Amino acid sequence: HKQVQSRIEEANLHIEEEKNRLAALMAELAQSVLVCNREGRILLYNARAAQLLEGAEADADATPVGLGRSIFGLLDKSQIVHALEKIGRRLEQQGVHPAAHFVTARGDQLLRAQMAPVLDRGGAVGGFVLMLEDITRSIETDSRRNFLLQQLTEGTRASLANSRAAAETVQQYPDMDAERRQRFTDVIRDEAEQLSARLDATLGHDDQALGTQWPLEDMLATDLVYALQRNFESGLG
Repeated sequence: HKQVQSRIEEANLHIEEEKNRLAALMAELAQSVLVCNREGRILLYNARAAQLLEGAEADADATPVGLGRSIFGLLDKSQIVHALEKIGRRLEQQGVHPAAHFVTARGDQLLRAQMAPVLDRGGAVGGFVLMLEDITRSIETDSRRNFLLQQLTEGTRASLANSRAAAETVQQYPDMDAERRQRFTDVIRDEAEQLSARLDATLGHDDQALGTQWPLEDMLATDLVYALQRNFESGLG
């Protein structure tokens, strides 16, 4: 009787853990979702996750997605371990939501990950849920935005400097003849028109790029350098 009771309790515990994993998975089906145990073995994943990670394979020898396989063969281990440590520290604090975010590179893609813990009955981390999003295009859009803003800033600085110099000259020499004053006035007008045209051209060039926000997430410096290098090579940097 004691052996049967022990097995029933063990089965109930297993069902509860599976229920937590399934609930977390079903809540985020719009994203790529993987559920792993504490050792990093994949227990569940959806079709979007398989499509995302298989499409982002670094090379032909990359580990494919599959049940029982290690997530460390798919994503950077150090970032996952760091995220788990961050979650562990937050669990020790009362009233702090135990979640972590980071950005990692896989092949030629950048992935943003959100990690949430799966807790066992004792409140310890028994596994984790990863929700992944491909942010490669948004990063490239941000690069275009920064490039456009840099061009606008450089052009604006020159126009403002010329306008200021002309205005100061007119102010310093109030007795200058009308013809010379008109020349300085024309300089101010021309620079203002060029500045206005440059601003209109920049705003109309790529509204989406100018409206995109950079994701503030943890990521490896090597991944950031790699992304910047790709943008420089494509002529956007």
